Formats: sequence, structure tokens, C-alpha cells
Amino acid sequence: MTVDYSKVTNVEWTPEQLAEHLRRIGADKVPAKPKTNTSITAPQQHQGSSHYSRRGGEW
Repeated sequence: MTVDYSKVTNVEWTPEQLAEHLRRIGADKVPAKPKTNTSITAPQQHQGSSHYSRRGGEW
């Protein structure tokens, strides 16, 4: 697949245009903080015999 770069245009925005665009997409405000302790992690699974999945220590 070839791209025809002659069709690509370059537009420079003024600070006012940029601010208006950011306001329209909702990026002008600081995002709300996520609730704490909402992540749920599954227990780590080991495959096969647990003898071979030990971490550290003496083998």
C-alpha cells in the first residue's frame, strides 16, 4: 500500500483556535481523579506443578 503524500495538508492553528478545539473535545479541564481501590486483580495462576513455579529461595 502506497500513500500519496501530496494529498497531505499542513495547517497551523492560532492559540485561539487550539484553545477552542481543546474546549470542544473536553481537554481544557483537568481530568477527574479516579476512585481509589477500584482495581480488581485476579490471583496469580501457576501452570503445572507448583513445585516448579517457586520464586527465589532454595531449590
